[in-house]
Amino acid sequence: MEDIRNGTCPLCKHNQIIEGWPRDATQTGSAPLAVAWDQGGKAPWLPLGQLSVYVCQRCGKAEWFAAGAANIKLGPEYGTRLIVGPPPPQGPMR
Repeated sequence: MEDIRNGTCPLCKHNQIIEGWPRDATQTGSAPLAVAWDQGGKAPWLPLGQLSVYVCQRCGKAEWFAAGAANIKLGPEYGTRLIVGPPPPQGPMR
């Protein structure tokens, strides 16, 4: 599978990709979009899994990616949960 982050759109094969870091504009300023936030018992809150988006300049296909996914905390207090799928197939391909 092609990765849009390498500079080629997997849909239309165009080679001009926009990288962006969307922000949530609020009345008090703006904050980066993230998968979760952790206050750690004090302010300010820290973003966990800050989101970036890659957009094909030709067709508009967009893909989101989270930074540091292994460090995103899990649990209802963070608004996250882990979904574990079936294990990958093992053995020779048939």
